[in-house]
Amino acid sequence: MKKWVFTFFIVLLASVGLSKEIETEAAERKVTVLFGDSNTAGSNWAANNYYSSAKWANRLLKTRPVINAGVGGNSTGMARQRFKRDVLNRNPKTVIIMFGTNDAQIMNSNRLPRTSKANFNKNIRYFVDTLRARRINVILMTALPVIEGGQGHYYSRNREALYKPYGGAREWHDSYNDITRSIARQKNVPLIDTYRLFIQAAGGNTDQALSASGLYDPTGIHMSMHGANELYQAVQRTLEVKRM
Repeated sequence: MKKWVFTFFIVLLASVGLSKEIETEAAERKVTVLFGDSNTAGSNWAANNYYSSAKWANRLLKTRPVINAGVGGNSTGMARQRFKRDVLNRNPKTVIIMFGTNDAQIMNSNRLPRTSKANFNKNIRYFVDTLRARRINVILMTALPVIEGGQGHYYSRNREALYKPYGGAREWHDSYNDITRSIARQKNVPLIDTYRLFIQAAGGNTDQALSASGLYDPTGIHMSMHGANELYQAVQRTLEVKRM
């Protein structure tokens, strides 16, 4: 009996020591990591001759240390392969996650999305659960509403017919955003609803309103400098309110 009690206290002391170590490490963290695809990376900036300083990631640098871990073209499956290297190994204080645009793309070759909704759900949950287990702050973001028709926009690269059963590409993409929204609610994680933010700023959920808003570059899926400013303001407000 005495041996069992002694062992119990040793294990208890070790767990308390580990908990304090984690708390100390969390308190010392300062870096914010931005984890996403091209709209995080700003992959379209050079092609449009935008000012580098106007990227929403670079504007955040004025108020905090930031690492931009966005990679153009990434789905959540691809991002999961680099999650440890690009996010966990940075020992961040806060991680802001935005995916969905590439995951929701229905491939012309097999008429299937690049990432199924089930796998998208698993991947986002994996990111959130892993980070929170390490006491790292998490903010989730939804993906932008795409501009479907018109020269150079979404349907110029993707077959419109594949999206018609779902109400169009914009509605289909937003069904992936619904997964992100649901996880944010269930996990009590702050959410920046970029999709709704852009629709509100544009004054409507139509190609015409989104095109005229000045929020997008000519591709209809990437932010302009004006769009990046809208997103920056929302991110900065959230970080301040949540004291992250």
